[in-house]
Amino acid sequence: MGSESEVDLEKTYFSLLSFPGVSVIDFQYDEFVTYFEKFDYEVTNGIPMKDPYDYTDYIYHAQQYRLNHRPYTFKITINSAKQTDAVVRVFIGPKYDSEQRLLNLEQRRLAYMELDLFSVKCSGGRLSLFGE
Repeated sequence: MGSESEVDLEKTYFSLLSFPGVSVIDFQYDEFVTYFEKFDYEVTNGIPMKDPYDYTDYIYHAQQYRLNHRPYTFKITINSAKQTDAVVRVFIGPKYDSEQRLLNLEQRRLAYMELDLFSVKCSGGRLSLFGE
C-alpha cells in the first residue's frame, strides 16, 4: 500500500482526468514495436566559415539515430450517459523500471508520451473508437 501522499495524488489525478458520465469499457491494441533508424540532415549553416561564399561550395551532412515505431492500431470502447463532445488522449509509458520493479503512478507519469489525440462526439450509449 502506498503512502497517504501517493493516495492523495492518485485521487487528484483521477479528478483531473476523469469525465463524469463517460467511461472506458474496453481498450484493445496491437503490440507496440519500436526501432532505431538512421536519419541524415544538412548542417552546413551550423559550421562557421570565414567567407560566406564557402557556404555554396561546401555542404556538410550529419547522421543520427532516431526512435521510430511500426504502425499500430487500437480500439477504445466507451459508454456515454449523455450526448457530449470529448477529447481522447492516448499515452504510452513504462509499468516497470529497468530492474523490473513496479513503478507508482507519479514515477510512470514522468515517462509517459502522448501517442494520439482526437476529438469525438459522444451520442449517448456505447461507442467504439479506432485509431492508427
